[in-house]
Amino acid sequence: MDCPLELTRSYHITAAGCDAARRLPPAALVADIIDLAVAHADAIGVGYAAMEPHGIMWVLGRLSIQTDPWPEMFDNYSLTTWVEGINRLFSERDFEIQVNGTTAGYVRTVWSAIDLNSRKAASLSPVTAGLGSVATPGRPCPIDRAPRIAVPSCGNVRPYTFSLSDLDFNRHVTTTRYVDLMVDTIPLDLYDRSRIARIDLAFHREARYADSVDIISGMEREPDGHSTVITAALTVPSDPASVYCLARIILTDK
Repeated sequence: MDCPLELTRSYHITAAGCDAARRLPPAALVADIIDLAVAHADAIGVGYAAMEPHGIMWVLGRLSIQTDPWPEMFDNYSLTTWVEGINRLFSERDFEIQVNGTTAGYVRTVWSAIDLNSRKAASLSPVTAGLGSVATPGRPCPIDRAPRIAVPSCGNVRPYTFSLSDLDFNRHVTTTRYVDLMVDTIPLDLYDRSRIARIDLAFHREARYADSVDIISGMEREPDGHSTVITAALTVPSDPASVYCLARIILTDK
């Protein structure tokens, strides 16, 4: 059976599916991105059914979203995904975002495998060995890869402890919870008068039930005077250098 090198899904944004600024919440967009990635991985033979017998599972390592406009209430939008490359260590997967039939932006993701017993990084060789070509040759993703993000040297600190509703079926903290916590570092008045230009996330370690973190956030105005950069980190309270997740959110004046 031929493997579909690309997969597309379409969505309609309802009033109930919007945030306070009448936009698609970043966590909802990320959930759609992950669901589409899972569906395409299944279709090309590297999904859950292929990985579970080897005791491994995909985990998201990096995520970058850049789009203009950001999908809003009553918009129709679609995501198309394809594999940029895959090896025994990681896979790069890209997405195109269309809003009301026009290309608005792109997404870059990097995935690796985790051993379900040891909870440590695992080789992808069990599922990539003998795998035919699943990458889409010549398919561009014209946004920069995720930059190196530093923990804010100073700023606001808020404690948080993960509980039952924060977990996914792998029994670790779901990506959308990280996204919500990072977005919550943005003041509402700034969010209202800005548009989201880009979001970058880098995951460094697995957070699990009852883990306590500090959410550290800082804000800087870009030299052009039109963009604000929010940098946020989820860290171990006793060791701010020990990071669970880092984020950079760029907000541009409307």
